[in-house]
Amino acid sequence: MTSRNFSIETIGIVGSGAMGRGIAQIAALAGLSVRLYDTNPAAIGAARDYLAETFAKLTAKGKLDEARSLAALANVKAAHAISELVDCDLVIEAIVEKLDVKQALFRELETV
Repeated sequence: MTSRNFSIETIGIVGSGAMGRGIAQIAALAGLSVRLYDTNPAAIGAARDYLAETFAKLTAKGKLDEARSLAALANVKAAHAISELVDCDLVIEAIVEKLDVKQALFRELETV
């Protein structure tokens, strides 16, 4: 059995609802670069606003220092097209629970 070293530095998250936001929060706090994609561009902005508010609350409570909070938020970038996920080490699907929509997404992801 051969062992390979593989590191994950950049993740793509498709879907910026509650699940996508939560995954982005944990990944960004872990120091990973996060690319957040949603078919609704306004949802990405709302997700970033939510994360900024969450990090600010954690900082205010003393659970997160300000430098780490700012760094985590800076780790989260918008992806305006699926093609912007091409160089991600990992892509996570966090979209609506509809099989046909998920299948269409995976077909599109396979092209990149």
